[in-house]
Amino acid sequence: MGISSRGASALSAPETLTFDRKSGRLAGASLLDRATVLALQAGSVATEPFGHHGFVDCGANFGYWSVLASSKPFGAQQAIAIEAGGLNVKHLNRNAELNGNRFRCLHAAIAGGSGFARVTGTSHEKLETVPVERSESGAVKTVSLDGLAEMRVIDASRPLVVKLDVEGVEIEALRGGRGVLAGDCLVICEEHGSDRKHSVSRYLMEENSLSLIVFDPAVRRFVRLDDLRLLDRMKRHRWVGYNVFATSGRAWKECLLSACSLPAGWDAG
Repeated sequence: MGISSRGASALSAPETLTFDRKSGRLAGASLLDRATVLALQAGSVATEPFGHHGFVDCGANFGYWSVLASSKPFGAQQAIAIEAGGLNVKHLNRNAELNGNRFRCLHAAIAGGSGFARVTGTSHEKLETVPVERSESGAVKTVSLDGLAEMRVIDASRPLVVKLDVEGVEIEALRGGRGVLAGDCLVICEEHGSDRKHSVSRYLMEENSLSLIVFDPAVRRFVRLDDLRLLDRMKRHRWVGYNVFATSGRAWKECLLSACSLPAGWDAG
């Protein structure tokens, strides 16, 4: 399994990371590295062999989640990686090539419907999409989850895992996926640490009547998110994204809540 591209600055100042498989202890990692690994470990539970499902990677960046989900250890799921940033898409396509093109790449922005948007920003976490009336230089197509299902780009008749990390337009993207979310679907959304109103989780809970589950580092396992005040405790850093899992499917809930906890040696920072 190959993954290409951390920035040039990372290459000029390498850090030594060590991971003890027996104890689960991660050493030599920055806070951001630990948060990233924690997110991947939490998200991987949903992409382990639990039957066979489709994986929709919205805001794929360089494609780390798609690389994992489509790999044999994670069940070789059929995955599509969707990314709006032009530079990111180059790295995304390269990572698909390094892994035998086992997942599909789509250069587009996830939104509430079809149209066009201009992408601004220099890095994944700073990207913004601005709607425009027609195609123009630097613009990309916008697509919705329900639109992708209608075009049969994704198969909403089968179980789906949707990872949504679209830097501030999560709610709009969710509005464009009501049909998909109502099916046999598990959506993984990013809650921004700076959002003290917990807008994404509130929308999923109140507007879609979905059950919410989060990985709580304090107890090192998945727990139900019935009270949004739990996020007040979990959001320790304003610049970190926190994964929230939402579904109406009983099997998805059982899969997450029965997952093994992390080893006692794990330090989430």
